[in-house]
Amino acid sequence: MKQHSVQEAYLKKFEDNCRIWAHEAIDVKPRHMPAKKCTMEIDFQNYELESLQNNNIEKPAIDVIRSLYLGEKLNESEAMKLFAWTELHLIRNEKFRCKPEVNYADEYYSLAEVEKKFTNYYNCISTYNCEEDEYFITSDNPVLELFFSGIIVRLFVISPRTLVMMSPRNGFPETEISFPEMVNSTIFANKHKYVFSDKQKLPLDLFEINANKFKLRHVKPSPKFLYTQENS
Repeated sequence: MKQHSVQEAYLKKFEDNCRIWAHEAIDVKPRHMPAKKCTMEIDFQNYELESLQNNNIEKPAIDVIRSLYLGEKLNESEAMKLFAWTELHLIRNEKFRCKPEVNYADEYYSLAEVEKKFTNYYNCISTYNCEEDEYFITSDNPVLELFFSGIIVRLFVISPRTLVMMSPRNGFPETEISFPEMVNSTIFANKHKYVFSDKQKLPLDLFEINANKFKLRHVKPSPKFLYTQENS
């Protein structure tokens, strides 16, 4: 059975003329393919689990994500749906499942339970909207957790214009380079195989330079992250 490790409906927001630009590496020509072909695998989980995730997590959450595109505020019920979606994508992405210490097929429920324990930690959900000349990308590992200034934040992009951050307090990190560039560099550094965009050309060489300079791989904290109360 063909299955997606990253929700197809989520990825469709990054399509350009009904196709996504899938960028693999600096020296590899990007692929232009439909969202339904991105992150597709065969039978990485059983049908019952696939159906449960689709009906109980993905379908309810995509409506919440679409409301965030429009700048709408979340109620508590919607926030819980969004938490569940991020928890799912933290453990279902191929990069996580490939770790030798992870047995996703047999340990899904215990892995999910661990992620749920963070629900009370992340008591603030904020959105960041790009300026006109900025943009966000996503990847086959779309939900990232970073440490800075003594706290953990959970970041995920929901469109080329909008990012969502879950945090124990309000405010976005201040970075030495622009925030979208830092986010995109971190996404690139922590992809499994592809980053996805509605753009054919991306500065992957710049993202690579930033990844090395700020030690962004493996979702390690950047020493250049500082805390600020300013919000976009």
